[in-house]
Amino acid sequence: MSGARVALVVGEVAGHGMRAVATMGRLRAATHSLAAMDLAPHEVLAHLDDLMVRLAEESRPAAANDPLDVQPTTATCACAVYDPVSRRLVVARAGHPAPLVAHPDGHVEQAGAPDGPPLGGDGPPFEAGETHLPEGSLIALYTDGLVGRCPEEGVARLRCILAQPHAHVRETCDAVIYSQLSGRAEDDVVLVLARTRALRDDQVASWTFPTGRQGQDHLDRAAAARRAGRRPAGPAEPGDVPPVPPVPPVSPDG
Repeated sequence: MSGARVALVVGEVAGHGMRAVATMGRLRAATHSLAAMDLAPHEVLAHLDDLMVRLAEESRPAAANDPLDVQPTTATCACAVYDPVSRRLVVARAGHPAPLVAHPDGHVEQAGAPDGPPLGGDGPPFEAGETHLPEGSLIALYTDGLVGRCPEEGVARLRCILAQPHAHVRETCDAVIYSQLSGRAEDDVVLVLARTRALRDDQVASWTFPTGRQGQDHLDRAAAARRAGRRPAGPAEPGDVPPVPPVPPVSPDG
């Protein structure tokens, strides 16, 4: 996403088989496109909800002829966007477990986000919640299959593992899998872990553009100057765009 932001999305389609796989593929492709448009998490879920409704309507004629040829009509999803400049995590949910956040001091909490209806189901509009994260926090998104038939106990074990210090995210992932899945999983399991990084002030550039006609005139002059290979004549104005300093790449953890 723009502005060095990162989107993390985990979802699960109701049912099994090729129809469920095809539906997940279409939801995944739509999610990539919506994230590229810089939409907020709750707006992404609203568009995915519309897609699930259309898919259900398209499958009705086929289901009438063949009851076995039924398209999944609901799905769950958790969508999170982390901004390394403001250090804010914005989360929206559609019938999916809330992401967990492990702070550097070992404190683990749920990311504040009200739960919404599953995708394709009736219910109120989706809402988003914000959480400010210190640098080095660990974000965990997962599906129901990871916590088993007893969600409270499974989430409690997951919290304990996330609270332990690990040098790399991969070590945390291995510890979660070995602890939560002692044998063959009864349901599909997805675990997404991401450790946050923050951008320093010297890695961020910002400016303010004039509003109204004055702003448009300035943008027109700046565009003409770029085409001519020079800066606009005259002293710098409040809306002049300074050169953007290079931003060093953020190294991934582990």
